[in-house]
Amino acid sequence: MQDEDFTDSAYYNEIVENVSREAVENFTAERLCALYNKEPAIAEKPFKTLTEARLLLHTPHHTAAFIHAVIASEVMLKGVILKPILQGFVHSDSIAPLIVELAFSSSGLGRVKKLLVKIFQDVCKLDLMTHRRNKGTKALWDEIMEIQARRDQIMHRAEIATKDEAELAIAVATTLAEELFPVFAKSLGYHLHDGYHLCADHYCLLHPEHGEMNRRIAQLQGNQKI
Repeated sequence: MQDEDFTDSAYYNEIVENVSREAVENFTAERLCALYNKEPAIAEKPFKTLTEARLLLHTPHHTAAFIHAVIASEVMLKGVILKPILQGFVHSDSIAPLIVELAFSSSGLGRVKKLLVKIFQDVCKLDLMTHRRNKGTKALWDEIMEIQARRDQIMHRAEIATKDEAELAIAVATTLAEELFPVFAKSLGYHLHDGYHLCADHYCLLHPEHGEMNRRIAQLQGNQKI
């Protein structure tokens, strides 16, 4: 391989594809937990973005509400579910972030569909391709693809989202964040604080006040964030 090959985007795309393929074939829940234990608040940002979308829905800024909701959905799937898996398959601390960034450089989710399906199936026995949200008229995945396509139109054609479109995007993001993520977390042995903070302290479940105190002590000692 010539030196110039390393600057070829096709070369990096091949690495991403190989990592994704290996992840599909050799996925284990332990790879998820490794990062979750280090970053228990990994889902905080998409939850806050979803909150922002809900607030914007009650203003005339429906396009902004739509975009924030789509961002929340994408970050839940890519940043919270997929990132720990892909990074776990790259055996270099310096290269891993680059590979993960390249894997997520495409705005679409099509290239990581197989991995997402396997993760949800293996962790919580949920079929992402057929699961429907409450009051949904089609499969959740189809709705995700629909709002992604609409997002592209809005971003690249300067189009305006309707209130109905914003409500759909928020409903999809809500399902991912507040329905699927808690089930996903529970299947891995976690429970949640504030809706997003992962906690594996089982004593905390029996005595919540002591669990909270222990986390505050740990924070003061610089060992973990609340």
